[in-house]
Parts: sequence; C-alpha cells; structure tokens
Amino acid sequence: MDVLSEVLTASGVTASSGVRIVGGGEWGMMRPEWTDAALYGVISGEGVVVTREDGIRTFAEGDVFLMPSGIAHILASSPTTEAAMCDGQTVIRAQHSGDFMRLGHGPTTAQLVAASYSRDTLAPLPWFQHLPDVIHVRAESTGARTAATLHLLDLELQELGAGSRVIIDRLVDVLLANALRSWTNGETDCESSLWRALRDPVVVSAVAAIHRDPSHAWTADALAKQAAVSRTTLNRRFETATGEGPAAYLTRWRMNLAARRLRDSDDSIENIANETGYTSVYAFSRAFRREMSAPPAQFRRHSRVA
Repeated sequence: MDVLSEVLTASGVTASSGVRIVGGGEWGMMRPEWTDAALYGVISGEGVVVTREDGIRTFAEGDVFLMPSGIAHILASSPTTEAAMCDGQTVIRAQHSGDFMRLGHGPTTAQLVAASYSRDTLAPLPWFQHLPDVIHVRAESTGARTAATLHLLDLELQELGAGSRVIIDRLVDVLLANALRSWTNGETDCESSLWRALRDPVVVSAVAAIHRDPSHAWTADALAKQAAVSRTTLNRRFETATGEGPAAYLTRWRMNLAARRLRDSDDSIENIANETGYTSVYAFSRAFRREMSAPPAQFRRHSRVA
C-alpha cells in the first residue's frame, strides 16, 4: 500500500489555483501568516526565502519549497531587499486572467509558480504535526518528474483554457506529492518523525497494514508478523521513527477516520465503532473521547455546526 497517498487522501489535502511570480531587478514580497500552506516552485533565477523561525535560505532554478504551517515569510532577490506586502487582490486577478504577479523593476531575474493548499483540520493526522516550518527540496533531489510538473504548471498558468482550474489544481497536487516524496527520501529535518518512517520498510509494513484494514483486531504480534520481525524489533523501530508505539498510532488513525464519518455521514455510532475495530460502543466512545476531547455524539453535533 502507498502510505504517502493514503496520508494525503485521509488528510483532505486540497490545492488552490496557482499564480506565476516574475521578479525583475531587486524584488521582494512578504506573505503574512495564513491558514493555508504555501508551495513554490522555481522556474528560473534565484533568490532567498526568509522566515523568523527558519532564517534565510537561498533557492535556485528547479527548487521546490513549502511552508506547511502557513508561517509568515518573505520571497526576495536578496536578504537585504525591501519586501512589499503581498496583495491578495492582485493574486486573485492574476489567477483569473492568466497574467502574472510582477515584483520589482527591470529585466526579469527570477520566475516562480506559487500555490497554496489546505487540509481538513477536523481531526489532524499526526503526520502533519511532524512537518517542519520550511521544507526545501533542491533541484538535484527533485528529479525529472518535478521538473516536468513545474514546466506544465507554468505553461497552464500562462495560457488558461477550458478545464484550467482542474488541471492546475491537479498539477499542484502532483508537485506537493513529489516534493514530500523527495524530502522523505533525503535527510528530513526532524529527529523523530513519521515521515522518516517511510524510509523504514518494517515501519511502513505495519503502517500499511493498519491503513489497509483499520477495523482488524491488530496486536503488536500481528503487526510484527506483517513486517516479518519480532514484536520487540517492531516496537523499537516504530518508536525510533515516529516517537510513539504501533498501538498509539492505530488508535489515532482509527479516531481520525471515525471523526470524519461522524461529521460526513449519518451512520450510527455503533456502525462507526464496528468499522474502526471496536465491538463495544462504550469502548469506542471512551477511546474517542480520550483522543478527541469530546464524546462521539457531541463531536458530531459540533462538527456539523462548524
């Protein structure tokens, strides 16, 4: 099973239409803190991205970087360039017209594609809580797929036509997935992170089994058998990679699925309990309340009002 695809799907990741950014001479743009994550791909040229949390990073052609938490940041030709506040109306006009955002003056020195994406925050998956403020994947790590996606995205943004909104959103999805794959295949920025677990076949086997059949009565022994290792080895490697044991991950994944079912369906609590591995509504309700800080019925009411 493709664990990364499962995580992105279960998290309700949704891309927004992108926009082209063209910088000329000395240029700079400041984007304030936002609820959506920011995603950038560098078509040509170079510059810097500056955040209070992460400092200064230089970027060059072919690089991709994202800010998963939506932190405030500056894009500029150099660290000393004055940056103007990003104008939301200019972004919207550019998205609808196929035009670009012009920053600075003089001959073009850098071109980027920019987009944002949101995710379902109803029951946040632990995966996204483990992402750093800035993920920077350099061109030498992204590969031909990312380069081709950037090229297609840039072309579509320049020449809007029938179906462009869908095409652009899908290309942004591809760019995001490729960036996360390249990042997890390299050295991650987290000491202990679920994303590092994607490089450990033992942990991936256990996680994939949980995702494939969350209602199964998984035990440490059963998950260890799936991974073809001992229970001790599985627990050690799972905790090293993720910071928690398989049982804790299983419960959190089940409660995440249950939360969405409670909000999005009229299924009974008993049915949802059974489909997430609980034969007792009482046991399910106790686990759900412990994880989500509210009993299932109350959570359903409040999530639908929101």
